[in-house]
Amino acid sequence: MILKIVLNFLTPVLCTQIYQNCSCVLGGLAAIGVCDYGCSHMYGYVISGGLRLLVTTLGSIPKLIILMRGRGCEKMCGGPVESGWEKGFGGPVEGWLLAPIVFGSLIDNTCLIWDIKCHARGRCLLYDNDMFRLKFQGYAGLFLACSLAFQLIAYVYARCTRCLDTDAKGEDGAPTVEMTLVVNGNATVDA
Repeated sequence: MILKIVLNFLTPVLCTQIYQNCSCVLGGLAAIGVCDYGCSHMYGYVISGGLRLLVTTLGSIPKLIILMRGRGCEKMCGGPVESGWEKGFGGPVEGWLLAPIVFGSLIDNTCLIWDIKCHARGRCLLYDNDMFRLKFQGYAGLFLACSLAFQLIAYVYARCTRCLDTDAKGEDGAPTVEMTLVVNGNATVDA
């Protein structure tokens, strides 16, 4: 392979190197950098990403309602009483802790060329873009589908055991609400 630099700008503006007479490149010309493939699937990607966000967002309020209404189901369904950590904070923390580990491993597996400094692996210099796209979007879709499946199973279970039904009625036929005021860990007043 014979290389010859045609243009070399030393300023950051218009900095380009073009090589001629390359025997392994179609047309004999090459430039430094990654080839521009274009994006023929951009509209489909944006639409599918928007639908994914819509489905994820639409599931957050029903999930919250199931968590709040399910609080009284311990007696009926025989389940343990969950603490505030599990209901409000534990799930998101567990998800946010695991996601960077899982997706970081997926991203690292798509690296083609690693930077080696002092005999240790450094940052990735070149990713396999097709594999990166497939793994990243595929696993995100898989996790979303699993999440929706578990939410559907929980909803069907709650409907079959009638955990979400509110049968308590007041004298006027309106649903009643029971509230307990807790001060320093002791229940003081029932309303």
